Amino acid sequence: MTGVRLALAGLALAAAAACGSAEGPPPAEREHGRIPLPPVTQPDLPARSGRSIALHTVAPGETLWRISKQYGTTVDAIMAENGITDVRSVATGARLRVPTVASVDARRDDARTYASRDPRGTAGGSPHFGWPVEGEIISRFGTRHGHPHEGIDIRAPKGTRVYAAEAGRVIHADATLEGYGKMIVIKHTGHLYTVYAHNSKLLVHPGDFVEKGQAIAEVGQSGNATTPHLHFEIRTDQTPHDPLGYLE
Repeated sequence: MTGVRLALAGLALAAAAACGSAEGPPPAEREHGRIPLPPVTQPDLPARSGRSIALHTVAPGETLWRISKQYGTTVDAIMAENGITDVRSVATGARLRVPTVASVDARRDDARTYASRDPRGTAGGSPHFGWPVEGEIISRFGTRHGHPHEGIDIRAPKGTRVYAAEAGRVIHADATLEGYGKMIVIKHTGHLYTVYAHNSKLLVHPGDFVEKGQAIAEVGQSGNATTPHLHFEIRTDQTPHDPLGYLE
């Protein structure tokens, strides 16, 4: 009887593999995976306020957002450490000191280091986020197939306009982050960011200030996507939040 049970179990597993998961239709995007945190910091560089500092050379097309994700830090901390006041001033080949642990000082200096000397978006108060695109929510925030899903997926036809959820400064706009396709990151007042991924076309550039409701991209299927949709995130620094708790 044991042999019969094993044979039946094998048939059941084979049938499950052939039919796919019983959890429902496949997600609109393949799992991105967590963006790897960086390697080693360089001990020969003096650290301030007890922080670890890495030395980074800016590669062609690299943005401060991408660098901050690589090192597990924040855009504000990098800007404060290097005296940067405008994201557009960071040139290819520049050598940056990257604090791998964000400091309290960088948080206090947020208004001073806000992506540009342009004062728009640095005023106090809480942002009020609007919907970035009209469509159907096909994947929610949380755990999906055993992996974290750090935003929501909104299905819409390819070419549908994507709008800025709130006024802010564009700090990333390219397709260099693996899995996310053509992606935009906007920094808002305080330490809030919005992320717009899998676009077919980008309508803004790093350094641009955008108003709430301004068209910034067009829906697409770039990166690890199986159908045209927008992957949308709201973050405080690197901490993701459920966008449905913020959207009005």
